[in-house]
Amino acid sequence: MKESYRNTKKNNDKISNIVILNEPILQTDDILKKTLLFIPDISGFTRFVNDTEIIHGTHIVAELLEIIINNNSLGLKVAEIEGDAVFFYRVGEKPSIKDIYMQCEKMFIAFHQHIKLYERDRICDCGSCTHTPNLTLKFVVHYGNVIERKILGHLQLMGPEVTTAHKLMKNNLEVHEYLLITENTFSKAVNEAQNWLTFAKGNSTYSDVGVINYSYAYLKELLAKVPNLPERKKLQLNHPNIELEITINTSLKAAYQMLISLERKKEWIVGIKEVKYDKSKIPRVGTEHECILPFNTLNIVTTENKVIDTKIIYAESVIGSGFLPSSSQVFTLEPYNENEVKLSLDIFFNNSFINRLFFKEMMRKSFSKSLKNFKRILEKGNI
Repeated sequence: MKESYRNTKKNNDKISNIVILNEPILQTDDILKKTLLFIPDISGFTRFVNDTEIIHGTHIVAELLEIIINNNSLGLKVAEIEGDAVFFYRVGEKPSIKDIYMQCEKMFIAFHQHIKLYERDRICDCGSCTHTPNLTLKFVVHYGNVIERKILGHLQLMGPEVTTAHKLMKNNLEVHEYLLITENTFSKAVNEAQNWLTFAKGNSTYSDVGVINYSYAYLKELLAKVPNLPERKKLQLNHPNIELEITINTSLKAAYQMLISLERKKEWIVGIKEVKYDKSKIPRVGTEHECILPFNTLNIVTTENKVIDTKIIYAESVIGSGFLPSSSQVFTLEPYNENEVKLSLDIFFNNSFINRLFFKEMMRKSFSKSLKNFKRILEKGNI
């Protein structure tokens, strides 16, 4: 009996002493590899309820995750996209403390620069879009033995160190932007901190893994390194060639959402059969789309969106196609009275004799009918 026990223990020691929580038993061909586990995690997104907010929230997070992945300077591999986080790893010797700091700084600045860009150029005022400036980014860094295993062709990282890294995403720190490094990863992190980091020691206790000690630094100081964006180029337009106006029995918000919806343009603008645009991105200033007409296609760019007092100004630049001239269309929405809004449309184009002779009256009639369609849809409540 004792001999049998010795043989069993000897065989087990050849594999590993490590107990893997809730995971398959190690096979003899599994290899434990020293691995850096690096997890940037986006926080602060309230989960909204209507369809637009859910879709836009998903697009915003996807864009920010792409920004994080594209600013990888450490040769990290993506193990998995986990909701609002990226699970990176790198097999082999751990990088220097300085390299870890620089990687976090690069991702952090790119993340917040994109949020500034989005806030400057956004046109949508749904909950998800207006909430974007409140998003934050934290980093969890851990190092330990990990197993790489393929399951149905997909790479999976397994082992208790993977569990530990993910547990630390939920901790007792009171702020939302920080770099957290486990004690076994860089025990001298506090002493070797860069001048933009002030480390403190902490720990968290988990029922299944026990106490985990770590060093952490808040990243608020890094916000000062995020570059300021230049102001958008202002529209330089003279007197409009066409001026139209209509009042609508609806709310300002409903009228605005209808106005900026690329998908719904074909419902109210005369002659449009289809609108093509990148549906994986949220429309903003600079967004291009195509309006398909019976005999040609118009390329259109969103050029302005701003609020002045109670007015909302939204503008598009239309690149001429075929016999249609290039133009700029400036829509202005403002409250008319308690239950109505006024929509004004100013159209600017090259004031040549040909344009005045052939296109001005045609465009006036077409857009007059379009604004009536816009009014009819909103007043029927088809929003």
